[in-house]
Amino acid sequence: MILKAEKQKSIYSGAVAFLLSVAASALTVVGLMIVPALLSCASAGFFVLTLMMSPTSGRKLCIIIPVASAICAVVISSFSIPHGILTLAWFAAGYVIARAAERGTGKTGAVIRADAVFALFFAAAFLVSFFISYKTVAPSAIAETVGSVVESVKAETIKTLEEMNVYELLSSVIDISAYSKETFLNSIVEEAFFFGEIISPAVIITLLNLFSYGVTAFFLLARRITRAETVGEYEKWRLMPTFFTSWLAVSSMMVYILMTLLSRISNSATVEVISYVVLNLVIILVPPMFICGVRGLAGKFRSPRFRGSAILITVIAVGAVVFLPIYGFFYGVMFVALQGAWDMILFYKLQKIRNREDNDA
Repeated sequence: MILKAEKQKSIYSGAVAFLLSVAASALTVVGLMIVPALLSCASAGFFVLTLMMSPTSGRKLCIIIPVASAICAVVISSFSIPHGILTLAWFAAGYVIARAAERGTGKTGAVIRADAVFALFFAAAFLVSFFISYKTVAPSAIAETVGSVVESVKAETIKTLEEMNVYELLSSVIDISAYSKETFLNSIVEEAFFFGEIISPAVIITLLNLFSYGVTAFFLLARRITRAETVGEYEKWRLMPTFFTSWLAVSSMMVYILMTLLSRISNSATVEVISYVVLNLVIILVPPMFICGVRGLAGKFRSPRFRGSAILITVIAVGAVVFLPIYGFFYGVMFVALQGAWDMILFYKLQKIRNREDNDA
């Protein structure tokens, strides 16, 4: 009876995964991007549950879900092969996460493996799309095309700023009479795109992390909704950055703050380069550490002994968001992330002490 119930749940979760994937494909064609990504994460999460509940002998039947979803995506997008590849990316990542979970790999390891799969499939979709359009995948052709697209976007951005009368609005607040309208708007756009290019590696990695983490989150949610019996204890399947990663996060955040202060009193090229390198590390490491920080604060609020420190940390973070101009939200999040990284460092230190005591005993 239990086996029959689990089989029914497996069929149910597989059907949900397929329907969510088709909905995501349809909305992607319409042009909505955030909602399809969310639906795709949910689809992959239910697919993970389907794999986890299916016996090894029945795994081959599970392949029907991603194949059917990819076919639907191709048809919906007027037979766009890249669209089908993108649809498969979520299921491939889901499969990797399911295998990692079965083998007892931690959530962090599962997310990293899924990141690699996402990167591979996204790159494949881009290359196929580029080849269909230009009949080549030569690096020089790709670089030239991307460069021309960037220049076109810059021109459109400048045009938009002109239509919004940005130069006139700023000139009424600050003295920018030394610059012509064209020079001023060009410099703003160039600086913004240069900054975007500098942090693009961190942004890409962070997006991959968010997608992978989203799939694992929806897997746990699907498991809770269906009350499915799967391998392992996933109620405590938490994101656990390593001891080295935690120290790297603390160090990078501290160095970034130091470089930010130095940049205000020095125009050194070395300071600027270090700032950009460290900023990339901060962007990559802050989200997982922020999750650890929020989790740690929730635990402290439940403990009368640590509730006072939790309130203080929360007040400082919220104060940074409210009172610091421009970068307040960033510094508030970074402060909670710093607390999360420090919690992980203390956790590993305590674990090491306990292991030593157990060995001595």
